[in-house]
Amino acid sequence: MKRALSVFLLIAVIASSLPAAMIPMKEIREKEEWVTSPGRLAEISQSVPFGFRLYGESEIDGLRFLSSPASTLTSSADYLRHHLLNQSDDFLSENYDAISSIFDFDPGYPSGYSGEEAAAYIREYLQDGGRFDTEIGDGNQAKAVLNSLSSGAVEYPMHLLGSDLNMGLGLYGGKVSNGFGWNWNVDFFFDGTESLLTSLSTEGHDYGNEFGIAVGADFGYGAFVYEDVFAIGFSISPQLVFRSTIADSVFIQARMDNAPLTLFASNIYDFGAEIDLNLGMFYRLDDELSFTLDFRNAPSFQTYWYFGAEEIVSGFEFIHDDNLYFRPFDIAASILWDKGRYHLDVEFSNIYSQIIWQSHVKGYEIDLFSFFSVRFDYDISEDLGIYAKYESREAALGVECGGFNAELSSKLDRLGFGFRIGYQF
Repeated sequence: MKRALSVFLLIAVIASSLPAAMIPMKEIREKEEWVTSPGRLAEISQSVPFGFRLYGESEIDGLRFLSSPASTLTSSADYLRHHLLNQSDDFLSENYDAISSIFDFDPGYPSGYSGEEAAAYIREYLQDGGRFDTEIGDGNQAKAVLNSLSSGAVEYPMHLLGSDLNMGLGLYGGKVSNGFGWNWNVDFFFDGTESLLTSLSTEGHDYGNEFGIAVGADFGYGAFVYEDVFAIGFSISPQLVFRSTIADSVFIQARMDNAPLTLFASNIYDFGAEIDLNLGMFYRLDDELSFTLDFRNAPSFQTYWYFGAEEIVSGFEFIHDDNLYFRPFDIAASILWDKGRYHLDVEFSNIYSQIIWQSHVKGYEIDLFSFFSVRFDYDISEDLGIYAKYESREAALGVECGGFNAELSSKLDRLGFGFRIGYQF
């Protein structure tokens, strides 16, 4: 425990000495239960020489966009049109240049005007039955939506065009015995934004569609300090990460042009290191009921060196990123109930971490329905079990048979689905 505290203090001192912006980041990979709740190491014993997990999820709008981008953007073009029509004449005239850049592909757009005259011609162009509404077609309407993302004249609602396209492959293995646990992991990931038209940013960092690979390990130790009732533990997770981010506008343009290579042509690529520390306590009330209290990402820091894609041919050079990235600290409390074939896990978390997100990222909204998660398991036999769970506005049903696991999930507030499949050898 003293070593864990020493590591914590060392990281804190190093972090405090760096003249950098603090930028929160999402979790890249799915971690084992004992890593995020290390107090349970005192009672766990398991061995997984090798395992893999494959997952994918998306909202329906995101899949429709990949299939037919122009027609999918039609509803967004309609929002764009009505949004501008609802603005005052002063807004239209003062932002005439920015608005004109949205329709610069159309030779029929009224250009060269100013003041009230400019506002009148914009309204005529956008009104029901006007040129934009009836003559330019879905393809050009889609171009207008794309141009509007960089114009500064339009802000879209977060879920007007949902995406949330996530996919990945994780390889892992490890062992827990006598209170000590270790894991290794290799994760390939693509983490898409929730919306294709609304991007969050902070301190010059844009949260776009992130992809990359993470290679790391987990180490932890937990022990009972009061009979077999109360245990404490810690886990530490060093990791190397190679990642890059695709802006929504680049993602849309590449799909509309059917040019996938442009997704990577102008990116910044990051290569860096990460370290996470978790502390936890475990209390067993009786043979059926237990409780945990965990302090997650206490702390969690990432540092990176980067290079631009165009620099590969013009003079390759790594540049240190002065920003300091971190996963927001969180406090989690869980209730664990086990009785025969039945198992229930109720967790309360993501309260403090969301407050941190909101304090750092303009436009971030706290989600009350992400403050808790629930999982119920039923053992059909010794090697076969089914489960149902709820987490972050998603419900899932799954089956576990020996080392095999399969899960189907669905969003509860929007139309979207996901799957997860894995095997432990």
